[in-house]
Amino acid sequence: NASLQQEVAGRQQIEEEMEAAELRYRTVADFTHDWEYWETPEHELCYCSPSCERITGYARGEFIANPKLIEQIIHPEDAGLWQQHREASLVVREPRIVQFRICRKDGSLCWLEHAGQPVLGNDGVYLGIRASNRDITERKEKDLQNQRLRDELANIARVTTAGQLAAS
Repeated sequence: NASLQQEVAGRQQIEEEMEAAELRYRTVADFTHDWEYWETPEHELCYCSPSCERITGYARGEFIANPKLIEQIIHPEDAGLWQQHREASLVVREPRIVQFRICRKDGSLCWLEHAGQPVLGNDGVYLGIRASNRDITERKEKDLQNQRLRDELANIARVTTAGQLAAS
């Protein structure tokens, strides 16, 4: 009887430790600013962080119910880029980064930086991809604005030089 009580107490302690570890994991994973997910080798999502809704407008339950939703919201002009990234990540299992646009649920565009990392078990077996998606829309818009300003400045310099040559 005492042996059985020790075994029960040991199992209860293990369960409490597992619950505490799960809480720590969920606290970190669910409250990250970026949209995180884990995709199995069969292309199903076994985890999707709540930040996906802030970034895309779609709830994580929608992504889990329809893992192809990720591909469906990619801007049509960037679909080929995404497909190349996906195919390459299946062949070469190493971290990969790609930038592309998505169409949010409200119809607005958003730039994402997608970082994919292969997940391997302790035995080296491939368990899927862990992805992190960061909204880089503001940075991309600033980059585009800076490029327009550089182009405008270069054009002004050409016009000024042409004017100086004509005057001389």
